[in-house]
Amino acid sequence: NPLASELEAILCAIYNGCKYGIKIRLPHALVMTFLFRRDLSSIDKLKMICKVTLEHSRNLGSFAGIYKTLLALLKYASQSLYWKKRKKVLLRAFGRILGAAFFVKSPYQQPSLEPIPTLSPPGMPQSPSHSFLAGLIGGYTIWGNPSSINYQIVLYLLSRILMGSLSLAKEKYITHNKAIPIAFFQT
Repeated sequence: NPLASELEAILCAIYNGCKYGIKIRLPHALVMTFLFRRDLSSIDKLKMICKVTLEHSRNLGSFAGIYKTLLALLKYASQSLYWKKRKKVLLRAFGRILGAAFFVKSPYQQPSLEPIPTLSPPGMPQSPSHSFLAGLIGGYTIWGNPSSINYQIVLYLLSRILMGSLSLAKEKYITHNKAIPIAFFQT
């Protein structure tokens, strides 16, 4: 059942996002709190560690859930739009066939139908635009709320995007254009 597979992918993404949030934030919060927050008591330090770990875990899990849910909705919406369009083309073609067979003695031209798209695997985007749109909406929803944890995550994501863009530019564009020094893009 494709719907059950999509639901499983969404729940798995939420679980893995929460688990990864704990795995990343707990050691970081533990070290940073015990090193730099000498003004807090031990109980307050543990409360702070739990608070920031929970926030990081909740945000990663929420983002993953929103992202995968939007991917599934966009996948089925695009599939539905495709079949509506295909149905109109087929009905029009059927009408032309009947018209050509009974009323007009002219050669019939086949309608041009694009191939039937197959659904991508559960949890995967149907097209790159779906991935971009789901990431944009999920990112704005989750990472748009101001907090120190979200600020750190946004800075991390920005650095990953910039490094990936520079690597892509180096591979595709810069090596072919000798006017720009390549040493600038070496990492």
